Amino acid sequence: MTSLFTGCIRDNETAASEEYNVTDTAVSKEAGLKSSVAKLMNVKAHYSQDKLPFYSRFLVPEQTGIPVLFEDDHLEHHVTYLGLLSSKETNKSFHVVSHFKRIGVGAMDAPRGRSTVAFVNLIQDEIFLYSPSMPGDLPTEIKDNMLCFNVEVTSSCITLDQALLPYLCIPEVGCFD
Repeated sequence: MTSLFTGCIRDNETAASEEYNVTDTAVSKEAGLKSSVAKLMNVKAHYSQDKLPFYSRFLVPEQTGIPVLFEDDHLEHHVTYLGLLSSKETNKSFHVVSHFKRIGVGAMDAPRGRSTVAFVNLIQDEIFLYSPSMPGDLPTEIKDNMLCFNVEVTSSCITLDQALLPYLCIPEVGCFD
């Protein structure tokens, strides 16, 4: 079994010594499964394509890690360009954007929200969107070519070994489509 994503878990106590516990968060590359994954990724890309113009405007390397906040039509957006995440085994790289959209700003007593992680390929003609359940599940940075999340007292990071999968899996949290 070969992993496509590898997750690293690092708690605050071991962060100083940079010790990592590696957790496999992916699936094997067996022929049938590989074909199914490719089909699911084609569907994900197709249904995400209309969001490409929105996310492309935030792919500014000089703005890496700086949140952009704006409102439109009772929506409050918090968008952060996290940088480039590159595959360890292939030539694939993706721009990564985290986005929290608060719905009902000024109009509702109890506003709602939606979290999204966008992966845009280098030539900016393909996008893959994932929807974590909570804004706290959004990635916070790319460090040493790992996509990192702050989950309670633990910092979890994943690497892109070969390709994106239909689900974004975060150690200690779960998987999101």
